[in-house]
Amino acid sequence: MCSLFSLKQQCIVAEVEGAATYVDTKTGRSVDIRTLGGGWIKVFEGLTEKAEEAQRLKENWDAERAKRKAKV
Repeated sequence: MCSLFSLKQQCIVAEVEGAATYVDTKTGRSVDIRTLGGGWIKVFEGLTEKAEEAQRLKENWDAERAKRKAKV
């Protein structure tokens, strides 16, 4: 899941859940980019790392919001 946070409104304004599929344009079939070699392994690792960090940030945000609501 990916969240879009508005600095102006100070809240999450959109959430998206989805998946990414990489396609070999020559065959039109999906491909695991980790098997392509070259720099594709680093691309995959970078995207995975960013997704994991975004998930951690969202979980922290949700936990912080829950604490604030509990105090009210």
